[in-house]
Amino acid sequence: MAKKTYMTCHPVRHNGSLYKAASPIELDESEAEELLDFGAVEAPAADAAKEAPKPEAAPKKATQAKPKATKAKPAPQKEAGK
Repeated sequence: MAKKTYMTCHPVRHNGSLYKAASPIELDESEAEELLDFGAVEAPAADAAKEAPKPEAAPKKATQAKPKATKAKPAPQKEAGK
C-alpha cells in the first residue's frame, strides 16, 4: 500500500516514535484508519479537499453609499443702487 502524509492533531506514538501535534506522519490506509477515527490525525490535504464540502461564499460586506457631491448654485447678486 502507498503511504500518504497526514498531520497529527495530538501527540501520537507510532512504531516507537513520538510525533508532536501538528507534525507530518507517513501512514498507509490501514494505519491511518484508526488514528483518523480517534481524531489523532487529519486526512491529507488532497483527500480532505475531496471530502470536505465547499464553503459558501461569504456575503458581500455592506458599504455605506457616499453622498454625491453637488455643485452649489451661485447666490443671486444684488444690483448696486436699488
